[in-house]
Amino acid sequence: VAYVVRIYINNVGGLKDVGLFTAGFAIINTYVGMVFSAMASDYYPRLASVTTDNDKAKTIINEQSEIAILILSPILILFLVFIHWGVILLYSKDFVGVISMVHWSTLGIFFKALSWALAFVFIAKGVSKIYFWNEVLANVYMLILNVLGYFYFGLTGLGISFLIGYFLYFVQVFCICKKLYDFEFSRGLIKIFLIQFLLALISFIAVYCFNSYIAYSVGFIMIFLSSWFSWNELDQRLNIKLAIRNRFKKKL
Repeated sequence: VAYVVRIYINNVGGLKDVGLFTAGFAIINTYVGMVFSAMASDYYPRLASVTTDNDKAKTIINEQSEIAILILSPILILFLVFIHWGVILLYSKDFVGVISMVHWSTLGIFFKALSWALAFVFIAKGVSKIYFWNEVLANVYMLILNVLGYFYFGLTGLGISFLIGYFLYFVQVFCICKKLYDFEFSRGLIKIFLIQFLLALISFIAVYCFNSYIAYSVGFIMIFLSSWFSWNELDQRLNIKLAIRNRFKKKL
């Protein structure tokens, strides 16, 4: 599907847009992907060890989803606010055309994080047919959305299609898990997601609708609030402050 999308962009818009498309998603997938990869090394074994107990699996999925949203949210809001300078530093001014696409895609990562944690259960339980057809269906509408998005809105449309596509994928995976394994999100996860997504949405609106002075002012506040909220919530779950104190005591 990724190959077909690039061919389509090349035929309709040209090789330059293919490069911009590739560069834009490389920014997101590189940094966000590192977080997913780091968490997967611990998450998958824990989930695989409780596959016969749906209640325990539900608890682990909710816990991992909470951690994913808490870690990713400040990074994503940072992307929303400072992606213009990030693109210039990582590439050059010639790549600023991807900024709008990255803005929309960044919101989509919130739904990707939730669906990522959920979809692991298919692999952990070894239900390969469900996993296969789940991914096939997702790639079909991802392809359609990408084609329509680029045709009507150019590179920005690809960001919008990413957001819509992962929202649909999130709904799809949730419905399958709900039906097969009686899965449901915890109140804690719902609260964390709504708060962090709201902060990201405010940043998105500020960047899109206001001048740079207001956008950066609002953005700084949202980054601070997101980071502060994530720190407190992570500390409650992981005892970060205690771990830091113990580390310093050992060094002393």
